[in-house]
Amino acid sequence: MVEKIHHYQQIARDLIERDQDLRTLQYEFEAISQLESALPEPLDSLEHIIPFNSTVPYDALRGGQRALSALDERLNIHPITVQKMVEGYGGGLQAQQVANHWETALKWMLNGATRRVANFRPSVVWNALVYDELVGQVIHLPTQIKSLRAFGGGSSRQEAALRYGDFAIRLVDPKTVHTRHSEYMLEEVVSVNKMTAQQVVDFWGKKAAKNIWKQIRDDVGHASHPYIVADYSSLNDRAVWAVEGEDEDVIQAGEGNVLLEPTKNPYPFIPWVAKVGGTSTESDIKHRRKPLLYPVARAQQWYLTNILGTLGLSQGVSEANAPLHWLAGTGADDIVIDHREPGGVVYTMAHQKYQQLIRQNIDPGIRELQAKYEADMNRATLPSVLVTAEAMPGESFSGYNMRVQTAIGALMPFKILAERFYEDVFRTMLLYSHYSGMDLKGYDDKAGIYIIKSSDIDPDVLELKVELSPDVPVDRIQKINAAVQMAERLNYSPIKILEFLGETDPHGAFEEWISWKFIEAKVAGRIQRITLQESGELQQMAQQMAQGMIAQAQQQQQQQTPAGGDMSGMTSNNPAMGGQAPITGMGEGATFEGATGETRGMGGGV
Repeated sequence: MVEKIHHYQQIARDLIERDQDLRTLQYEFEAISQLESALPEPLDSLEHIIPFNSTVPYDALRGGQRALSALDERLNIHPITVQKMVEGYGGGLQAQQVANHWETALKWMLNGATRRVANFRPSVVWNALVYDELVGQVIHLPTQIKSLRAFGGGSSRQEAALRYGDFAIRLVDPKTVHTRHSEYMLEEVVSVNKMTAQQVVDFWGKKAAKNIWKQIRDDVGHASHPYIVADYSSLNDRAVWAVEGEDEDVIQAGEGNVLLEPTKNPYPFIPWVAKVGGTSTESDIKHRRKPLLYPVARAQQWYLTNILGTLGLSQGVSEANAPLHWLAGTGADDIVIDHREPGGVVYTMAHQKYQQLIRQNIDPGIRELQAKYEADMNRATLPSVLVTAEAMPGESFSGYNMRVQTAIGALMPFKILAERFYEDVFRTMLLYSHYSGMDLKGYDDKAGIYIIKSSDIDPDVLELKVELSPDVPVDRIQKINAAVQMAERLNYSPIKILEFLGETDPHGAFEEWISWKFIEAKVAGRIQRITLQESGELQQMAQQMAQGMIAQAQQQQQQQTPAGGDMSGMTSNNPAMGGQAPITGMGEGATFEGATGETRGMGGGV
């Protein structure tokens, strides 16, 4: 077993060594994003120098973060994914409805996981912009609780975390994770985290971290000592060990304390999501990622801008108190400058000289170069409309909106990277559910609880797609107008139009609309009946109907009168001849209640 742990430790060392140049470049990107700049010598050691840092890179990052963080994750699951639940090919109406239910449940799980961490979605966008890489660990809390108990570790924190759902998503700093991808998939992950000795014992338990616990027991001060915990995961195995030290370089030297002996991965997938943008054809791995600040860093635009800005600022401040008056001659100290007159008056004596000096402005060449480099940074990062959100003078709203939408195109590579990250998060949730045998539950305001049964998930057929789509009033109005045209000109079905508008459960929304139309029609009918009754029109209609029926009965009697004029057979319906009135033959139809089905009172409420 010792030889096996050495094998994984050697893999970790190789990956750390491979990524050394990449880490150097990533630290440079991070320093620019944090506005950390250092002046070269001897400029930095001069007393009158005042450092200047341009905020252009940070403004560009914030603009990109604002533009993408507000986008809603629109999940679309292909019906073939749920074919195990329905009969036949998963392209029918039933499969589409089930797919919509799965989408709702998974979105519910994601929202619960993201509520654990403040600003989760903005952090995803920030990492995509700064590093062009997103790395996260999808944690299935029931599985983790089971593992921690097996190692003798405490699981109270994880049990409390179940209140937010079964999943937690740990978004990590890309600089602390080393990954290896093949042409097929993510193959290996080595996560390197800094923890104190006490944190290692609390998380892994005294049984797993027995050597570290022994050191804490013998020396209480050892509890605060830093450790680097290396966590190796692959499709087949997992191993964890800790080495005392403050940075990942200690992994290269020491074997450390084994926290988890090499063990078989209980599930046939890696619970990590690692997505890299840029290009895969670069020969040097450090240049495969193309973050937003890549040209700013490589061309040293920010570095040179800060030097020029420092020179200009320092010159302006240091020469702010430069003398404006030149006095010479015998008794020069007695020269009087009177400022009571406009422009001032200078009183001199014989042999005394006075001259007003011209103050030098900041070198225009410095200002021009600084403006040039700042303009270059603006062009290399984001259009200004995303940074300032200001409209041009006299610009129409439609023109401004078009400029904004066009500018967002500059963020498309990072938008796609974030979409791929969320896709794998949802896919990992489904895989956890299937292989752990635990169902997933979600909630919807219209239909209540949705359940994804683990037995209905086919791990070989998980076709899903995530689109980060804007959800702002302008875009909603444009989509609604487009939907109206689709309905009128293309004769699209309501369900298809609801899908276009981004409705997660279009079938459920359509059924809800049908129910509402029935209720609306019923309520409208009752309102109309009450209105007629209250206005007296209903009674008039009943009387008109009764009179019409009487006239019809009389006409029928006349037609049945014998040719000789013998009316003896009609005496029964003629009151003048001792018979009954014709209206009595109408039964209940002759009354208001019988004709209308309503009483004469105020009844008939909804």
